[in-house]
Amino acid sequence: MVIMRRIAVQLFLIPSLSIACLWDSDTLSQELSGKLDVGDAITGRIARYPDAYYKRRIEIAKTKIAANPFDMESYDNIAVAFDRLGNDDEALQWIAAKRRATHSMTKEESYRTLANEGTFWAHKFFASGAKRDHLEWLKRGRDLIAEAINLNPQSHFGRERAQLGLMNWTIQRSKGSTEGYLHFAIGSDFVEDGNFPPELQKGLVGLVALGNAWESVDVIHAIGSLSFRDANIAELANFRVKELEAEGRRSLTGQKLEVTVMFALYDNQKRIIADNFSTMRRSAEEYKSNLDQFVLEQLKAGKHPDLDGEAFWAGYVETPRPELKELLWIETQSGVVTVWVVFMISGCAFALGLIGWILSRLMKTVVRANTYKYCKYAKVRAVKGDYEGAKADLSHVILRYPKDAMPYFRRAECSFKLGEYDLCVADCEVAIKLNPSLDDACTLLDRARNLSNPPL
Repeated sequence: MVIMRRIAVQLFLIPSLSIACLWDSDTLSQELSGKLDVGDAITGRIARYPDAYYKRRIEIAKTKIAANPFDMESYDNIAVAFDRLGNDDEALQWIAAKRRATHSMTKEESYRTLANEGTFWAHKFFASGAKRDHLEWLKRGRDLIAEAINLNPQSHFGRERAQLGLMNWTIQRSKGSTEGYLHFAIGSDFVEDGNFPPELQKGLVGLVALGNAWESVDVIHAIGSLSFRDANIAELANFRVKELEAEGRRSLTGQKLEVTVMFALYDNQKRIIADNFSTMRRSAEEYKSNLDQFVLEQLKAGKHPDLDGEAFWAGYVETPRPELKELLWIETQSGVVTVWVVFMISGCAFALGLIGWILSRLMKTVVRANTYKYCKYAKVRAVKGDYEGAKADLSHVILRYPKDAMPYFRRAECSFKLGEYDLCVADCEVAIKLNPSLDDACTLLDRARNLSNPPL
């Protein structure tokens, strides 16, 4: 009970987890623009409109529905607008009204309805303080999002899949699970041919750019962790995570988070990234302020995109992007370059290549040792019955060796022991895809499917 109370408090402190797979008129225009930049998502250069914008949208949608009760888009607009204003009960009532208005929706209309309703239930759960007594609301939302994905797997830049993984992870955390970081937990849902495709990060960025996840410590940490080879993006994510934690936001893991960068940065490089982050944050706030000012002036003039379309944005000038300092991969001090030249003879290229090969071998040795440690920990935990802990260790192994079928199979065994048959099935399918001759995984897959969907 103490653990559950602590988790509920952590959830309450991070309402930003009320991410969104919302569909309204703005969603389509933003998706068509294709502007989903990782740096923008981390630093907050995203379109967020003032409350007056959504209040006016509600008035317009009500008028349109009164004139045409079968205007499905207006139902989505009004429901999402209420959700944006924090009134999830009203949003759910309007999405229910949409269902009553017609008995034959197109596939696209059904998808939007499911995506919106599932998100409203998730938001209702988090807005209530994320109490375990209300966990059924989150589960209901999760099931609706899963149904939406079945109808339209690739929509929203893949962010429904990311949201589904986040909701499953939150549900497990709310039950007291110690499953690892967010990107570990949802990674197996995206893995293809043993690799994490760009769609995983793209889906998470979509939750920020088109949803409400910009203030989520776990989502920002996951985006940065998936960029661990890109020190610039990873370090920007670190600064944003620290900023959120300083504001009182908390991770569901109960820990202070930090993105691990593959290659260590010099102090001067960290200072450059820190300066760039501050510059980008100031620019993002200026962008938001100018956007709000323009929108409010247009509303005051009686205009709105739902009435005027693209003409609403005539005259809008987007805040220019700031000039950033170049991230040099050399040490500098007082403007004097102090590069240490190891070889300055004709054979230096060969020597540096040899050194690179040696370092690569050493790094692989270190990674193998680290991986062996997690494998050993996982085995010990599993023997002791700590299957949640074993799963967390195996998730570390999978991140390093996503093409190895065995860690997926071992994690599937742990999920089976915990009665998490859907997760077991997912890991078994990945393991079999990577190694079709893994008979034990095939056997476990059949057992998990039978228990997950018992015969009538």
